[in-house]
Amino acid sequence: FDFTFDSPRGEIESHWHEKDGHVSWRIVVPPNAVAEVYVPSKEKIPVQEGVKFLRTDADRLVYEVGSGKYTFTFMKR
Repeated sequence: FDFTFDSPRGEIESHWHEKDGHVSWRIVVPPNAVAEVYVPSKEKIPVQEGVKFLRTDADRLVYEVGSGKYTFTFMKR
């Protein structure tokens, strides 16, 4: 599943891929932007450098990311 959105700061991209019960979600945040990412998981997941855990919101984990490319991998609910 692919999605793009033309924001005032540039194009935001979201790419989902599911295989064997695991979901890989790649996002691209445009330059000079910050985004909150809501990952549909109750259990913390390993994240790459530049990703900051903010809080748990119901059954989602909320992370903050700056501009760049990020991948979140988690178990499908």
